[in-house]
Amino acid sequence: MSPKWIAHRIYQLFKRHPKFIPFRMLDLLWLALRKLHGTAQGETSLSLQLLDVWKRYNFALNKLELAARRETVTTLPPHLNIETTVRCNLKCPFCYRQTPDAPDHNAVPDMTDELFDKIVMELFPTARTLNTSLSGEPFIAKNLERILDAASRHRVKLHVVTNGTLLDPDRLPERLISNLFRIDFSFDSLDPELFNELRYPAKFDRVMQTYRTFAQRRSKLKPVDRFDLGISFIIGRRNARELPDVVDFLAETGGTHLVVGPLLIYEEKDREESLILEPELYNDVYTKAKWKAADLNIHFEAPPPFSNTSDSTPAISSRICELVYIQTLITTTGVVLPCCQYYPPRLGDLTRQDFKSIWNGRTIRTIRRTVNTTQAITPCNDCYLIDTGIRSVEQRKRQEWIFLSSRDRKEQY
Repeated sequence: MSPKWIAHRIYQLFKRHPKFIPFRMLDLLWLALRKLHGTAQGETSLSLQLLDVWKRYNFALNKLELAARRETVTTLPPHLNIETTVRCNLKCPFCYRQTPDAPDHNAVPDMTDELFDKIVMELFPTARTLNTSLSGEPFIAKNLERILDAASRHRVKLHVVTNGTLLDPDRLPERLISNLFRIDFSFDSLDPELFNELRYPAKFDRVMQTYRTFAQRRSKLKPVDRFDLGISFIIGRRNARELPDVVDFLAETGGTHLVVGPLLIYEEKDREESLILEPELYNDVYTKAKWKAADLNIHFEAPPPFSNTSDSTPAISSRICELVYIQTLITTTGVVLPCCQYYPPRLGDLTRQDFKSIWNGRTIRTIRRTVNTTQAITPCNDCYLIDTGIRSVEQRKRQEWIFLSSRDRKEQY
């Protein structure tokens, strides 16, 4: 019996009878798969045979651990957010980088090859997707080729969020296209003048050309090989009325999704840009865009509409936070964080610890135990990322007006 056959039978057994297999047995089977894959590292074909099965098994058991709300987990996060760089070539006026107290992020070195190789060794065998930057522009990273190579070797699909300015529409990297799971273009206006202002010094025509090139390449792929193509839209008072038109644009160009993020206010002087001051406007465009997206089969993610109440009590998340099970965030220096919320608690440091010990450390276990309760720690107790209920203006102020609580969070963490 080959290791591939054994691994496949283990996976099928779990898939058919998950309720009748004790967690301890699942843990042991997961460790056995890890051992089998480790012994096959020198044999490329055998290693690749086991790799897909191990990823599927880790993902299935991960979902079971999430459903059971386990504090201590056996699986590793199938979705990785790795800050290979925090540098960016734009100076968007609403970005936290432009605040007076913000450090010079473009002076921060990219992630070292040694740290990246450690992450690859510990996490890539079970990872399904990889986002290579959350606060920087991924295509500015110096080790981009190393990232593409590691993702290809370990069959990790790429999720890219980009401003679209550094890609040559006529010379798109083939390894990127073939290994792409999803790409989001940061696109905050269909009006060229407003776009150029919000995404300075990007040029509307160049970014639009790059987006359309990806749309054309996607349309030529087989349906099973097509990556998701969408827009990341930061909504404020000046561009809010465009939201339904963005849905139409995605449908016309073959896009698949629209992710709407609130304009976070990092300084008191900028709060006039916040839609919290015009909740009726947001509720109107939200409703129109949501129904239009449903009609056009566009996946739509956006903060929930405002309520008419003046309730100022802390919002309790209305669904389970999956992030502390299914994904992690690793900074350029190796600090492990649970998510991308503003001032999240530090879980550990990969330059001094292995990931497995961090992933079951005291801090992350506390978060898993309390995240959906009134005992949730800051910033989980008012997180706009997992809050799907209708919330009042006062509640949303605490979520989106960062300057109100940033000092307290800095002191806490």
